[in-house]
Amino acid sequence: KKSGENKMRECTVTSVTEYGAFLDMGGVDGVQGMLHVSKMQGKAVDKYGKIRVKSGDGLMVRVTNVDVEGGKVELTMAPYQTPDTEIDKEAMETLKRINEEADSGAKSAFSAAWEEAVKKSASK
Repeated sequence: KKSGENKMRECTVTSVTEYGAFLDMGGVDGVQGMLHVSKMQGKAVDKYGKIRVKSGDGLMVRVTNVDVEGGKVELTMAPYQTPDTEIDKEAMETLKRINEEADSGAKSAFSAAWEEAVKKSASK
């Protein structure tokens, strides 16, 4: 097995099953990748986990694993996160502090802290 590459690529859906979709990897004869429903996001799946794509649709995906012996390519729609794209430690500490201070309004405190963390991360 080999780990995947970190860049996103556009691939075309060739077939859809109840557990995911198979995509043409493009440029490599006969090689298809499998995108499991749990790795779908955005337009590909609704909030209940129902697959919304059909054969012929284009999706931006990233290779996560290649099983050379088994001939399997695993895909995800999640972009690769490098340390500089993740929310920084200071923002996460703020999130933790606000959540610890929250009593009955835990959900609203989490939302406020998340927004604060995202703003701090975006401003860097």
